[in-house]
Amino acid sequence: MTNQELSHFSSDGASEDASFFFGSDEIEKQIKFTNAMQEILPRLPIHSDKVILAQVLIALMIEGIVKEAGDKEKKIVTTIKNAILKDPIKRDQAFKFAQKAIQAPKKTDQISP
Repeated sequence: MTNQELSHFSSDGASEDASFFFGSDEIEKQIKFTNAMQEILPRLPIHSDKVILAQVLIALMIEGIVKEAGDKEKKIVTTIKNAILKDPIKRDQAFKFAQKAIQAPKKTDQISP
Protein backbone atom coordinates (compact mmCIF):
# COMPACT_ATOMS: atom_id res chain seq x y z
CA MET A 1 0.00 0.00 0.00
CA THR A 2 1.37 3.40 -0.93
CA ASN A 3 0.74 6.82 0.61
CA GLN A 4 -1.42 7.61 -2.40
CA GLU A 5 -3.55 4.55 -1.65
CA LEU A 6 -3.83 5.64 1.99
CA SER A 7 -5.08 9.07 0.95
CA HIS A 8 -8.57 7.75 0.19
CA PHE A 9 -8.96 6.92 3.89
CA SER A 10 -8.81 10.61 4.81
CA SER A 11 -11.65 12.81 5.99
CA ASP A 12 -12.71 16.18 4.71
CA GLY A 13 -12.17 17.95 8.02
CA ALA A 14 -12.12 17.71 11.79
CA SER A 15 -14.29 19.17 14.51
CA GLU A 16 -13.18 22.38 16.14
CA ASP A 17 -13.50 20.82 19.62
CA ALA A 18 -11.02 18.05 18.83
CA SER A 19 -8.74 20.56 17.11
CA PHE A 20 -8.49 22.43 20.40
CA PHE A 21 -6.53 19.50 21.87
CA PHE A 22 -4.89 18.11 18.75
CA GLY A 23 -3.81 19.75 15.54
CA SER A 24 -6.06 19.03 12.59
CA ASP A 25 -3.13 17.25 10.92
CA GLU A 26 -2.88 14.80 13.83
CA ILE A 27 -6.63 14.21 13.76
CA GLU A 28 -6.45 13.58 10.02
CA LYS A 29 -3.67 11.03 10.54
CA GLN A 30 -5.68 9.25 13.24
CA ILE A 31 -8.71 9.07 10.96
CA LYS A 32 -6.58 7.70 8.10
CA PHE A 33 -5.00 5.14 10.42
CA THR A 34 -8.31 3.95 11.86
CA ASN A 35 -10.01 3.74 8.47
CA ALA A 36 -7.09 1.87 6.91
CA MET A 37 -7.10 -0.55 9.84
CA GLN A 38 -10.82 -1.14 9.41
CA GLU A 39 -10.26 -1.98 5.75
CA ILE A 40 -7.24 -4.24 6.20
CA LEU A 41 -7.61 -6.02 9.56
CA PRO A 42 -10.78 -8.01 8.82
CA ARG A 43 -8.78 -9.79 6.11
CA LEU A 44 -6.09 -10.95 8.56
CA PRO A 45 -6.14 -13.57 11.34
CA ILE A 46 -6.74 -11.40 14.44
CA HIS A 47 -3.97 -12.89 16.61
CA SER A 48 -1.19 -13.08 14.04
CA ASP A 49 1.99 -11.14 13.54
CA LYS A 50 0.44 -9.86 10.30
CA VAL A 51 -1.91 -7.68 12.38
CA ILE A 52 1.01 -6.01 14.11
CA LEU A 53 2.90 -5.75 10.84
CA ALA A 54 -0.10 -3.98 9.28
CA GLN A 55 -0.37 -1.56 12.21
CA VAL A 56 3.31 -0.66 12.04
CA LEU A 57 3.38 -0.31 8.28
CA ILE A 58 0.24 1.84 8.12
CA ALA A 59 1.49 4.13 10.90
CA LEU A 60 4.90 4.59 9.27
CA MET A 61 3.33 5.29 5.89
CA ILE A 62 0.92 7.87 7.28
CA GLU A 63 3.77 9.59 9.10
CA GLY A 64 5.77 9.63 5.86
CA ILE A 65 8.63 7.56 7.27
CA VAL A 66 8.03 4.71 4.82
CA LYS A 67 6.99 5.53 1.27
CA GLU A 68 7.62 2.20 -0.46
CA ALA A 69 8.43 -1.30 0.70
CA GLY A 70 12.14 -1.54 -0.16
CA ASP A 71 14.69 -3.65 1.69
CA LYS A 72 15.56 -0.85 4.14
CA GLU A 73 11.90 -0.18 4.92
CA LYS A 74 11.13 -3.88 5.35
CA LYS A 75 13.96 -4.14 7.86
CA ILE A 76 12.62 -1.15 9.86
CA VAL A 77 9.07 -2.53 9.92
CA THR A 78 10.23 -6.05 10.83
CA THR A 79 12.41 -4.72 13.67
CA ILE A 80 9.50 -2.76 15.17
CA LYS A 81 7.11 -5.70 14.72
CA ASN A 82 9.52 -8.11 16.41
CA ALA A 83 10.03 -5.72 19.34
CA ILE A 84 6.26 -5.56 19.86
CA LEU A 85 5.89 -9.34 19.61
CA LYS A 86 8.65 -9.93 22.20
CA ASP A 87 6.91 -7.77 24.80
CA PRO A 88 3.71 -9.54 26.00
CA ILE A 89 2.12 -6.30 27.20
CA LYS A 90 2.76 -4.44 23.94
CA ARG A 91 1.64 -7.47 21.92
CA ASP A 92 -1.64 -7.73 23.85
CA GLN A 93 -2.21 -3.98 23.52
CA ALA A 94 -1.68 -4.20 19.75
CA PHE A 95 -4.18 -7.03 19.41
CA LYS A 96 -6.72 -5.25 21.63
CA PHE A 97 -6.32 -2.07 19.61
CA ALA A 98 -6.84 -4.05 16.41
CA GLN A 99 -10.07 -5.56 17.74
CA LYS A 100 -11.35 -2.13 18.80
CA ALA A 101 -10.46 -0.64 15.42
CA ILE A 102 -12.44 -3.32 13.61
CA GLN A 103 -15.50 -2.78 15.84
CA ALA A 104 -15.38 1.04 15.85
CA PRO A 105 -17.76 2.95 13.62
CA LYS A 106 -16.17 4.17 10.41
CA LYS A 107 -14.88 7.72 10.83
CA THR A 108 -15.92 10.14 8.14
CA ASP A 109 -15.95 13.93 8.20
CA GLN A 110 -15.60 14.73 11.87
CA ILE A 111 -14.39 13.42 15.20
CA SER A 112 -16.49 13.99 18.30
CA PRO A 113 -14.63 14.96 21.45
